[in-house]
Amino acid sequence: FFIAMADIDYFKDINDEFGHVVGDEILVQLSALLSAAVGENGFVGRWGGEEFLIVLESGHRDTVSRMANKIRQTVEEYFFTDIGRGITITIGLCPYKENTPVNAIISQADKALYKGKAEGRNLCIFAE
Repeated sequence: FFIAMADIDYFKDINDEFGHVVGDEILVQLSALLSAAVGENGFVGRWGGEEFLIVLESGHRDTVSRMANKIRQTVEEYFFTDIGRGITITIGLCPYKENTPVNAIISQADKALYKGKAEGRNLCIFAE
């Protein structure tokens, strides 16, 4: 399996413009959207703030790449009525490695996420 860290791009702008109540509603809607997009291929949980941890149940990088990009595109194409527009997410991915602590895998996925943010956002990036 792969662990993915997903983060809403420019979420602070949403909170600043629309307030934290609307921001919280966006998080609730996004959680449902992510869960539906992942479907039977894994599971989603809120990690903190506007970050979500996603477990994608496949050991094949190409399959996971398609799954992650489908999730990213599903979010990009969704219209959030509370803010009158769509949002994007960036996703960092890291494969499970036997004998590697889960915290280390999550940390690598998180580093890949921030690399995706630095490279322009609305991307899926694999840990090196």
